[in-house]
Amino acid sequence: MFNLLRSMAITNLRKNRALYVPFALATVMVTVVLYVTNALAATPEFAHLEGGSAMAKTLGFGFVIVQIVSLVVILYANAFVMKNRAKEFGLYGILGLDRKNIQLLSLIELVVFAALSIGLGLILGVIFHAASFAILLKLIQYDIGIKYSFQFGSIIAVLLTMVAIFVLVFFLNAAKIYMSRP
Repeated sequence: MFNLLRSMAITNLRKNRALYVPFALATVMVTVVLYVTNALAATPEFAHLEGGSAMAKTLGFGFVIVQIVSLVVILYANAFVMKNRAKEFGLYGILGLDRKNIQLLSLIELVVFAALSIGLGLILGVIFHAASFAILLKLIQYDIGIKYSFQFGSIIAVLLTMVAIFVLVFFLNAAKIYMSRP
């Protein structure tokens, strides 16, 4: 049964491409902004600059704000997708899938979708982090002594944030599927 649901989930993602592309764009953009904000805040070289600790604290606070905005954006995009797929889930119920199987199908779709979009967002985030680091150094008119450094801790922080958001999305979707009546 799991293999059937897995193949259905991948087929659904392809078939509902028009619904998932805006959701994917939102997720990728949110991931990029989260990574860049956290990576800039965690840059250890800023501690040695005049006003660098204040800049790091401000960016750290910005990371919290971006997390809240990310939650709202992803929940809104998910609500749009789920609203447009309600009839499809109702049809699955009429054709014989029980709610647990529909929830499992939704979970598989969400895991595949999240893995692809978060992975792409992190790759783009690493690329844009280098560019934003150079822009930030230009803005503060400091061009010697600081080199770009990869921030592995920021990847972990962004992954934890995105996993928490998508776990919440799954539970909201599961509750919506459980409450629905075909």
